[in-house]
Amino acid sequence: MALAGHDPLTAMSGEALARLADIEAALRDGGVTPPGLAAPSDASAEDADLVGLLVWSGRAVSLRNVGLRQTLVFHAEALEAAIAALRAAFPPPRVFTTGEAREALGATRKFIVPVLEHFDAAGLTMRHGDVRQVTESSAAAEAN
Repeated sequence: MALAGHDPLTAMSGEALARLADIEAALRDGGVTPPGLAAPSDASAEDADLVGLLVWSGRAVSLRNVGLRQTLVFHAEALEAAIAALRAAFPPPRVFTTGEAREALGATRKFIVPVLEHFDAAGLTMRHGDVRQVTESSAAAEAN
């Protein structure tokens, strides 16, 4: 909980702000195959807090890969680019499989499944058994 006007960035040291920028850049550069920053063995406690700040601020999105019992963190811009790429590759009403989405985005199953589940939950894609399609409403939103 924080005050409405509280900006946690103002209380951070220059070193912490630089590390935050490095983490954000790594997530952005990773696209739909981001580095494993959320795993405790891959990140210091401070890095985990910085990743949490990125998620809290909406600059990153934390997604769960249930099958692998992992939490993956993606930059919000990478997810926006991914749905745009899916819209371009599979314009509505064309359907696609998880494998086709994986190929279109150049990602492995480890990453593509949580991304597609996120898009389903957000209403950007709709799943029908083993296939999905980009929703008409998400395509219309991009046009605006």
